[in-house]
Amino acid sequence: MSESSDEPFYLQSWHHYLEKNRRLAYFLDSLDGKYAVPTKQEREAFIATDPVYGERLNTLQKVKRTGELSAVAGFALGTYYSVKFSKSPLTSLVVCISSAAGFYFLGGTAAEAAFDCYKFDRVETYLQFQKFIRERRSAAS
Repeated sequence: MSESSDEPFYLQSWHHYLEKNRRLAYFLDSLDGKYAVPTKQEREAFIATDPVYGERLNTLQKVKRTGELSAVAGFALGTYYSVKFSKSPLTSLVVCISSAAGFYFLGGTAAEAAFDCYKFDRVETYLQFQKFIRERRSAAS
């Protein structure tokens, strides 16, 4: 950063940050509109072809499903208690939404611990999946 440049300091800092974190390039591409939503067939193909990252992606999908099911359970529990004990519709709505959000994060965190997601890099798994999708789609076209 000691080089003199015509760029403002904040742009120099941004470029330095991007050089340090090259993994952000995939996310910046998604902000530029180059990201396409993966299909179920692409997920299954990735899980079948890559023994390491495919298994990790499968584990992350299980964690996501567990969090979603926890949110549904939290919403149902919040609905039950808010209908039983509250007389205000607004309070009932707030209780339902907050319990769904709380159970989503609690269930997701518990699933991450149960499926040992702390042992691998989730971002690297996602980036390998994005790389696989781009290679597959560029080969198909």
